[in-house]
Amino acid sequence: MYKAKDKEKFIIAALILLIVLISGTIYLKSNAATEIILTESNSNNSNNSSTNVDALPSEAEPEAAANDTVEEKSIIVYICGQVGRPGNITIAEGSRLGDAIEQAGGALENADLNIINLAHILSDAEMVYVPKKGEIIDEKASIVSSVSSSSPTASKKSGKVNINTASESELDTLPGIGPSTAVKIIEHRNQNGKFKTINDLKNVTGIGAKKFDSLKDFITVQ
Repeated sequence: MYKAKDKEKFIIAALILLIVLISGTIYLKSNAATEIILTESNSNNSNNSSTNVDALPSEAEPEAAANDTVEEKSIIVYICGQVGRPGNITIAEGSRLGDAIEQAGGALENADLNIINLAHILSDAEMVYVPKKGEIIDEKASIVSSVSSSSPTASKKSGKVNINTASESELDTLPGIGPSTAVKIIEHRNQNGKFKTINDLKNVTGIGAKKFDSLKDFITVQ
């Protein structure tokens, strides 16, 4: 009788132990799976965060773009006469004659700056002559003269004088234009820029409607 009861107890204890072992195994496997999922989740979140950070626009980029300077165009002009370093100089497009003289070593003590328009805006391939005090300006010493490769050819073909590039002696060949009027034309051109049309020549002191009519067929602004 007692042996039967002892056997039942042994079987019950064995079943309980088996249940405990199975439960423990299931619990351990469940924890391991959870850790793997959490590890993978954290890894993915870390990668996504890194990707998102990399994808965000850098705050320095707009700053760098804002600091980019626009490249300035340059022109070459020839400065001669009463300056420290006569010769060709390279200067930013839109510069004034005064800036060019400074870059050429500045004006000498005997330079006559009173007859020069220092605010004149320079163009590429211009020649600037800085005269000395008391010097009489003639065709060899036009203060600012333009050099254009197309103008001489165009003038020869049309037989007309380009009032934007002509020297004093060339202007003197026009009907009704003497040396004094030629100088006025050059001075007006230096101070106000190139003539846009031949009609602008009437803005020069000493050239009225009648004189303009006599020379309009002989001039051009090409």
